[in-house]
Amino acid sequence: MSTTDRVPTPHTSRGVPPIAALFSLTVVLTGWLLIRPHNPSLAKGFLIGGIAAVLVLVTILIRGRARAGHSLARSVAGAADERDRAVLTAALAAAGVTSIPLMSAAVVALGVGAPTAPVCGLMIWAQLLTLVIAYAVNSRRL
Repeated sequence: MSTTDRVPTPHTSRGVPPIAALFSLTVVLTGWLLIRPHNPSLAKGFLIGGIAAVLVLVTILIRGRARAGHSLARSVAGAADERDRAVLTAALAAAGVTSIPLMSAAVVALGVGAPTAPVCGLMIWAQLLTLVIAYAVNSRRL
């Protein structure tokens, strides 16, 4: 039976956003505590980025539950239908396919003597950009 005719309903309880936020904050704070003795500057960036990611996650969960209008919000909230799962699967597949050439380019760049941090940073941002663009394109096409 297809669920495209029905309005998706969340399968999660009301307690998921606080639990997800607490778990995510625990992971961020643990990582911060492990990194801080070795590199305080990196630890500060990790903490700021982690808290920002937690805020985005909680916002998506709360907005997704209030109005399941965006496929990403429905996917995160556990109310995804077949189309939402297909969009996410296609975006992740595109990111997986592009990861091999990106990793190969990073290995070549490191092999010829490029600094490690910028190469790895560019590789991660290129992969993230690929995932976001693939998600947007597949969201329009599917």
